[in-house]
Amino acid sequence: MRRFYPIITVLIMHIAVSHAWAENDSVPDNRDIVLYAGGVVEVRPPLGWHIAEVPFGREVRLLVTPQPIEGRRVMPTDGMWITFHAQSIRQGFAVDTIQEVLQKRLKLSVKKVRLAGNVSIMNIADYPAVKQEFTIGDGLANQPNTSDTHIGFHVLIRSTFGILELHAVAPATEHALRKEQFESTISTIVLKKPQDDGDVVVDSVSDAKPVIGSWKAFRSRLRLYGDGRIVIRPDRPSKIVPQRIDKAADGILTGRYEARGDLIFVRWDDGSRQNLRWRRHNENLLITDHDGQISQLRRIFE
Repeated sequence: MRRFYPIITVLIMHIAVSHAWAENDSVPDNRDIVLYAGGVVEVRPPLGWHIAEVPFGREVRLLVTPQPIEGRRVMPTDGMWITFHAQSIRQGFAVDTIQEVLQKRLKLSVKKVRLAGNVSIMNIADYPAVKQEFTIGDGLANQPNTSDTHIGFHVLIRSTFGILELHAVAPATEHALRKEQFESTISTIVLKKPQDDGDVVVDSVSDAKPVIGSWKAFRSRLRLYGDGRIVIRPDRPSKIVPQRIDKAADGILTGRYEARGDLIFVRWDDGSRQNLRWRRHNENLLITDHDGQISQLRRIFE
């Protein structure tokens, strides 16, 4: 019997890149348009910057940096990262609430951070947003030995279908130039309501309809299809610019499943079988295997 390991990589299908043009067709904008999170997020990074989608815990982050991206889970100390938290948000969701979330997320992103000024409230991409500027004197959380001063800001944009989170940071010596590049990039952000993927849900899996789609666990990604297919992909980063086509499929599990109530009966393509029990908890999905091990996953768009 196959042992169920924590579920769910980043593939190029999650990001698309195309050429961007300014509204005035006589003045071409040579920056690429990057479509992230299944097209929910559109952004135009600076020319010549490196772009990669990197799994980070139960998130999938878009890294945009002026230097090559080599680390798997090391966030840039000169550049920016973007992630989208898929969730349903009431129209009346208070700005005060996302300010609280902003402070918590910033503290999770860096240590020994010093806040610079008060939270700014603004609109970005036609949605309410909050921004907190900061400085770091004793290094980043994932690079505790860094002693150079860094300056940056953390942004949350609240839409009705989720929250876009953006973290931008640069060495103090590069701050003036980077701030201009960061703000120019943010001004290009467009948020679009996620589209129905068009999956036809067959009768044998209809009981699992609330959880059909893509979910991110700590080291892997789960996709349940409406036609009864199931795919688990282990985490692997994917460079987008410069483009790299990586066809390796190591560690990918594929199979078929049926659903009855809160149970999912899986037959993997290698012939092994597995029973899983699912439960929604707020915006998360909890999966329990037949050994009683529980994996927590978060909804993602791709």
